[in-house]
Amino acid sequence: MTLTALLSRAPRTARRRVGDEVTIVPIAEVVVGDLVVVGPGEVVPVDGRVEGGAAVLDESALTGEPLQVERAAGEPVRSGVVNAGSAFELRASATAADSTYAGIVRLARQASAQGAPLVRLADRYAAWFLPFTLVVAAGAGVLSGSAVRAVAVLVVATPCPLLLAAPVAIVSGLARASRLGVVVRDGAALENLGRATTLVMDKTGTLTVGHPAVLDVLTAPGWTGTEVLRLAASADVLSPRVLAEAVVAEARARGLDLTVPTDVVEGPGRGVTADVGGRRVEVAGCPMRWRTPAGRAPR
Repeated sequence: MTLTALLSRAPRTARRRVGDEVTIVPIAEVVVGDLVVVGPGEVVPVDGRVEGGAAVLDESALTGEPLQVERAAGEPVRSGVVNAGSAFELRASATAADSTYAGIVRLARQASAQGAPLVRLADRYAAWFLPFTLVVAAGAGVLSGSAVRAVAVLVVATPCPLLLAAPVAIVSGLARASRLGVVVRDGAALENLGRATTLVMDKTGTLTVGHPAVLDVLTAPGWTGTEVLRLAASADVLSPRVLAEAVVAEARARGLDLTVPTDVVEGPGRGVTADVGGRRVEVAGCPMRWRTPAGRAPR
């Protein structure tokens, strides 16, 4: 189940550009040095470096960080992240088999194939338990002269719980962790986690909910938080940005009436500018700011 979820997300093809011609090729045909075009909303197929303009990426699938990241020309990009902006070009620095996402898939394959210590113990126990059960069942049948007694012994001593319970528990745990965005190295690591008493995180931001949320609204004098949030959410209501989704969700949770914006101008990674009820509103990428015809720009 873990492996299936990872494989279903992996890209199968890539847009390779040669001169002015762009062709769709199997991802296995991409070699180091190829120029790959990544469209909006697509998963980056191979590791590489941004070529030309900047790229706006959603790297939450790899890092858990909910905020979009902008990568300038020449900066490295890992496979498995999602293009959250407009199309950009990528100069491949690795083949698909050697890229980051392929490594994650291999890790999941190893986790599925490698048994935990509890599973291996059950297998060793079953190696002699099963023959012993057959001998006892045969003896019961011979001594009693009834085949029903032999069958009864087999039913009572069935090793199914022994052989199936541990592997099913481990596989279910790995699959559950994968659905929550956590890739566990193998069954042994999952089993050891049950005995852990202390958790140490390597950096700030490792534990996130996977998406941003509005915690507070700070305004300049002369503005209210409700009005600022309503303007920002109205300008962002048609935007696909991750931050826009958080602002709109908070406004709707507060029951604010949003206005459909007009004359919307949006730049990848640079926010949205739109007319909201006769007022020109700009919601920048970071930090946010709102501008009005009067020139007031509360932050």
